[in-house]
Amino acid sequence: MVINESPDGYALMHIHGPKDAISVNNLVAIELPSGNNLPAPNPAIAIIRWVLSENPEHLEIGLQVLATQGFAVNVVLTGETPARTAQGIWLKRQPPLLTKDLLALPSDHQIQHQARCTLSNAEIGSEPQDWQIAGTREDNGVTSLYTLSPVGTG
Repeated sequence: MVINESPDGYALMHIHGPKDAISVNNLVAIELPSGNNLPAPNPAIAIIRWVLSENPEHLEIGLQVLATQGFAVNVVLTGETPARTAQGIWLKRQPPLLTKDLLALPSDHQIQHQARCTLSNAEIGSEPQDWQIAGTREDNGVTSLYTLSPVGTG
């Protein structure tokens, strides 16, 4: 249940269901309420920024919406020998909410600035795409968000 909203986030009340995976800095997919001011389509990708509980039966959860479109991707770090692979989430650029493409990975997958990677996703039917890690937007110990640039555009 939505109890408050801001231009890029929501405060939610968790009333029933499993709570095991609700933890600060985890990524979640959410269906945005109708009438939101964010570009479609759903589901959106958000990060849990805070969790409060005055009653063990209910949790208040603060979410920051990172992108309104995200895809699970296979990541091959092509600039490393041997190449490493990982599973990640590609957050597609959608101004004004997200001005650059991002790659979300668990924080234990440290990637160097300027590293090259190939992203692929069979579900969206696109050819693998080559990217360069342009920088680290956030690394909170759970999730790392890397800024992406298409190879050849810096």
